[in-house]
Amino acid sequence: MGSIFLFISDVQSIVRQLHDRTTFHSLAGRAVSSLIAVMNPETIALTGSLVQPADVEMIRHECLKYIPEMHMPQLKLLEYPEEDYMYGLITMTLESLAYSVKLVEKRK
Repeated sequence: MGSIFLFISDVQSIVRQLHDRTTFHSLAGRAVSSLIAVMNPETIALTGSLVQPADVEMIRHECLKYIPEMHMPQLKLLEYPEEDYMYGLITMTLESLAYSVKLVEKRK
C-alpha cells in the first residue's frame, strides 16, 4: 500500500480554506464527493460548526460536478448529531457480530 504525505503547510492552507466562506463549499463538495464515490451511501449527514443550513444545497451543487444526479445521496444537516451517532455505532457493531442480532426499538 502506498504512502501519503501531507505537509503541515498544506494542512494549514486547507484549514484556512475551510474557514473562508468563498472556498468552503468547493472544498466540502469535493470531500463529500469522495465519500460518495467510495461508500455509495443513501444519505450523508453534515454536521459541525462550519456547516450552516444554507450550505447543504450549495455543497450538493458542488457534488453534482463530480457525481451524476442518479447516484447523488440525500444530504442533510444534523445540528445535534449525538443520538444519530450513537445509533449508527450500535447498528454497525451489531452488524459486525458473527451471529444475527438486530436493533429494535424499545417498547414504551
